[in-house]
Amino acid sequence: MGAFDIDCFLQRLREVPERQPLLEEPCYSEYLQTQVFDVLRQREDVDLRQLNLSQLQLRDLAPEHYPKMYERVTEGWTMGFNRLFRKMPAAYLKQGAFF
Repeated sequence: MGAFDIDCFLQRLREVPERQPLLEEPCYSEYLQTQVFDVLRQREDVDLRQLNLSQLQLRDLAPEHYPKMYERVTEGWTMGFNRLFRKMPAAYLKQGAFF
């Protein structure tokens, strides 16, 4: 294994693509409005078997703040891994075990 090359690292860092959102923002669905919500206002039940699922997308069914909720979960996992790694012997002995 070769020595760490800071120039190569910085070059690779510049080549990283832009961060893309993992999930689309939820949006208003006219199909859901007319086929589900308006029918629920008129009657008390809706037969979901009659819905055309090809008219729906995940973003039509997601809660309003779902993308932000997803990011918080990811950050929580990252913080948990960081706490776990700090307890490992290489971290508190201040010596490199792998490099």
